[in-house]
Amino acid sequence: MGPGHLVAQAPDRAEAHLAALTPPRRTARTSKAPSGSAPSADPHGAFARPVPHPPGDLRHLRPVSARLHPVHGCTACTHLLTVLDVTLPSPVTDRRAALKARSRQAILAAADALLRERGDAQFSVDELAARADVARRTVFNHFDSLDDVVLSTCTARLNEVIHEVQTVASTTPVGDGSRSAMFDELALTLRGADLPEAITYLAGALGPLAEGNDPRAVVLAQEAFSRVADHLSGELVRRYPVADALDVQLLVSSLVHGVAVIALHWCTTTDPAAPDARAAWDSLVDRLIDSVRAGYMPER
Repeated sequence: MGPGHLVAQAPDRAEAHLAALTPPRRTARTSKAPSGSAPSADPHGAFARPVPHPPGDLRHLRPVSARLHPVHGCTACTHLLTVLDVTLPSPVTDRRAALKARSRQAILAAADALLRERGDAQFSVDELAARADVARRTVFNHFDSLDDVVLSTCTARLNEVIHEVQTVASTTPVGDGSRSAMFDELALTLRGADLPEAITYLAGALGPLAEGNDPRAVVLAQEAFSRVADHLSGELVRRYPVADALDVQLLVSSLVHGVAVIALHWCTTTDPAAPDARAAWDSLVDRLIDSVRAGYMPER
């Protein structure tokens, strides 16, 4: 066996290998070819026998892809070869995103726990990182400063408060749709929501920021009451679609912004940890409701 034979056989073996990977084509049955006829020229023939190449004929040395079909660049050839180039998406990106989300959530949960334990935001980045079980640099990978962590935690707590107020409002019995009935429903909502705990939490967290003239603390406090008012107004409109929109807004705004006033008064005059702190809050809520209900007409 000479060297020329080895050169001629290597491409044929490669072609046979690719043919084995290609599904067989369905062909119509034909009658048996007469004896002595030339073998089929179909390059996909499963039983095609190799044809010896005459000396000097180098066509058999063309790339296998060019010899599969007579038509250069046909669909079957290009599809067969590009299958090897198909790549599946790597899950590395998804794992990194999930790890990043878990780290951020751990930092927020640690800040929430420290705020509840201490009643204020007087903790360091090192303490926060240790509680979250992350590196110090990981904290700054997610937040620009410790104040940003506190503000993000307060925003999450605010969402919980709004959800609680919505739940209480949605379970309040429906009245007849009059202004007095809507007022009674709002009064029940304010009495039923656990606002003192949330007010203590937000005041302790945002107090140092407000004392440092950080405008973000003021904006977040304003946003808190505005969002509560929006959700309460939406609940009343959902219950009473024919109610006057201006009446609803005036009613809700007077009570919610009154809550903002008594919240500030309660925080500055009452120790939230005192045994009678909740009773003091309930008394302020009753005073607010009575004042808004009766108005400021001359006493008889």
